[in-house]
Amino acid sequence: MNVFHSVNFFLISSSVNNIFRRGSGLVWSKILALGVRGPGSNPGFLTDGNFMGKLSSLNLKKDFVVAVYIVKDDKILLVNHKKLCKWLPIGGHIELDETPDQAVLREVQEETGLDAEIVSEKYPNNDPNVEMLTRPNHVQLEKIDKKHQHIDFVYVCKIKGEQKERIGTEECKWFSKEDLDVDQRVPENVKFFGKRIIDMFRKK
Repeated sequence: MNVFHSVNFFLISSSVNNIFRRGSGLVWSKILALGVRGPGSNPGFLTDGNFMGKLSSLNLKKDFVVAVYIVKDDKILLVNHKKLCKWLPIGGHIELDETPDQAVLREVQEETGLDAEIVSEKYPNNDPNVEMLTRPNHVQLEKIDKKHQHIDFVYVCKIKGEQKERIGTEECKWFSKEDLDVDQRVPENVKFFGKRIIDMFRKK
């Protein structure tokens, strides 16, 4: 192992240790950013699917997006995605001039006409130079095509206020847990989290 690889191995080891010590998913970005590609080398444990997962290739374009599960009366609101022919949570790309929180509220208003409130924990903060953003329910990596992936920040929202005029034209529909099981156009991932989120609200 030459000096270059020794240094990078130390950096990765330190980053992995930080993950377990601090429990922060954001540290993964530090590992991805390191690259750890010396001349003629290919660190398999980062790219062959054994450590980071098969979708986590460093060579694909990745866009940051949000998805939103809106919950009301033991049901979740999904949108009929015409291109994919699937029922999916409301969502879209995070614009360059907005935060994920802002993207969530904008997408909900545009696609449904609803004013929403994000249901999640936001940590307290006394630093005037730092703004705490709402923590997503979860984050997932999605395959779009062979050269393109989405890093999807997934949130849960409840309705706040009356419905207004919307920009979106795609059909929206409320799904109960039973509806999710019956409709074949609801992906398994959406069924799993949809049921989980409905149960989470029932306990409140």
